[in-house]
Amino acid sequence: MKSTMTPTRFAAALLLCGMMAAPLADAKAQALKKISDGQVSRTAPNWPSFIAVEKGFFRREGVELETIYVGNVANTVQQLVAGSFDVASSTFDTAIRAIGNGGNAVMIGGMVTKYPYSIMTSSDVKSAADMKGKRVILPFPKDLLTIVWNRWLIEKGMRPDDITPVGIALSRDGKTMYVGLGRANHVAFVDVATRKTTQLVLVGKRAWGVAINRDGSRLFVVNGLSDDLTVIDTASAKAVKTIAVGRVPHTVVIDD
Repeated sequence: MKSTMTPTRFAAALLLCGMMAAPLADAKAQALKKISDGQVSRTAPNWPSFIAVEKGFFRREGVELETIYVGNVANTVQQLVAGSFDVASSTFDTAIRAIGNGGNAVMIGGMVTKYPYSIMTSSDVKSAADMKGKRVILPFPKDLLTIVWNRWLIEKGMRPDDITPVGIALSRDGKTMYVGLGRANHVAFVDVATRKTTQLVLVGKRAWGVAINRDGSRLFVVNGLSDDLTVIDTASAKAVKTIAVGRVPHTVVIDD
């Protein structure tokens, strides 16, 4: 399995370790072992897995791989620890925090990837100063990417508070991105293939963190200034419930 590991892959549970230790010499004569793999999104670091599936490498080893995309590294680790996945990818800091807090997971490997881009913006943004008052999509407050982003802004003479971070989640089929729009008080449904907004759903004040449930039927949005959480039916793109929560909520985690 080592040759099919994608960059920064982490796995949980001794279930995977035990499976790898089992003899696979006569895999063709055995029923395929179904393995659920939690990934963030369909991006370039996953190409080795795409090729392995297409070429039948997993099936050759007696494995049927089911890949599920959940939008961010927090979701991959949370659902791994909850038992939804057998193996998952995450950033090393997120995995270490989960294990340090008692999560039933182990790290079995990791790689560092140099991505072909650093920051993607609209064409009118030429410097950090041009980002003032705009929105940026970041994973969650303590994520390594968020920390690096904030340090970069400070180095450029900006304050992180000058730019509003918003939440993002990916539908289970990987076709729709759900984006919290911060001060706009809406959540956008974005078609991944066309990058076009297909729906705008009115939620509470200052839509920040977003998360999706296991079957993808409900999207949960925390609203920082109205101190509540909006539940959205993803099929109809309509808000179905508002739940009061604590003061100034920022991040939501779903464990179902």
